[in-house]
Amino acid sequence: MYYPDLVTVVSDLHSQCSGLMSLLSQVALCEGDHLVFSGDLLDSHLEGSDPLGILNLIRETKERHKNTFIIQGNHEEMFLSWLATGKYGTFQYAGGLRTVTQLCEQLNIQHETLFDPDLNLKLKEALVAADLWCIYKQMIPYYETEKLIVTHAPLD
Repeated sequence: MYYPDLVTVVSDLHSQCSGLMSLLSQVALCEGDHLVFSGDLLDSHLEGSDPLGILNLIRETKERHKNTFIIQGNHEEMFLSWLATGKYGTFQYAGGLRTVTQLCEQLNIQHETLFDPDLNLKLKEALVAADLWCIYKQMIPYYETEKLIVTHAPLD
């Protein structure tokens, strides 16, 4: 089994791109180190949230540092469910409406309302076109070494 030199775990970013930039500037990742994003990349009611910025920063970080892993959190699960079905469910109460609004503005997606029947498909297409869908395709349920298990929430 491979033993990383250092494992850095970052969780619950909730679209706070400036905070992640600050954090990453303080962490010197070496080739053998692992960086783990432990879920809830998006969705925030806080001022200054930047969902497109956080996705771009994570993609760029993953491109520069091959040992970067992304764990699916409950907010990713809700977002992916909405993208697949167009039904908001609890996602709308967990910052999802704001995230969709911001992503549509940032990606120049035209829509009448947040409840347009094909808005989910338009947003997914825009994420693919912006080369950001790779983040969701590469998500894992948990990260594990011989001495460490990282999840977003308890596993059954």
